[in-house]
Amino acid sequence: MKTLLLTLTTFFFISNQCLSQEDSLRISRTTPSWAWNAFQKTELKKNYTIIDSINPYYLESDFNGDEINDIALLVQNRHDKKIGILIINGGKNVCFIMGAGKQIGLGSDISWCEQWFIYRKKSAFNLDAKVKKLILRNPSIEIRKNEDESIIIYWDRKRYSSYVQKI
Repeated sequence: MKTLLLTLTTFFFISNQCLSQEDSLRISRTTPSWAWNAFQKTELKKNYTIIDSINPYYLESDFNGDEINDIALLVQNRHDKKIGILIINGGKNVCFIMGAGKQIGLGSDISWCEQWFIYRKKSAFNLDAKVKKLILRNPSIEIRKNEDESIIIYWDRKRYSSYVQKI
C-alpha cells in the first residue's frame, strides 16, 4: 500500500512539473490575484515556475508578523528542475525563494515533500542540533519529509530561515 501511494504521488508530482498553457492559466486563476501579480512583476518568473503538485495548493497566513497575510506557493527552478517554496509577503509584495536550488536544511530540492502545512506551535525541537529548541513568534511553514523529520520555514525578523526538526 505504501509503495502504491508513493508511486501515485510520484506520478502526480512528475505529471504536474511540465506546465501547459492550460495549467498555467488554471494556476493563475486559483492563486490570489495580488500574489500572482506580485510574482509576475519580479525577475523570479524568468527562473521559476509556480506548480500545484501538492494539496493544499498554497498556504496563507501572516508568516512575518506584520499583520498582513502572506502566501506560500511551490515553485520549480526552470534550470535544474529543483522544487522549492516561494513566499510572497503581503502588503509590500516582496518575494522569497526557499529551496529550488538553494540549501534549506535537508537539501536544496524538496521534491520529496508530500505534506506541507501552517505550523502554529510556538517552538520546534531537534535534540541533535546546536540550537535544540527554536522559539517561533509567528505562524511558520512545515514541510514534512517523513514521520521523524521536517523543515520549519520561519521569519527570523530579517528574512526567512529554515530549521530541521527531528520529531
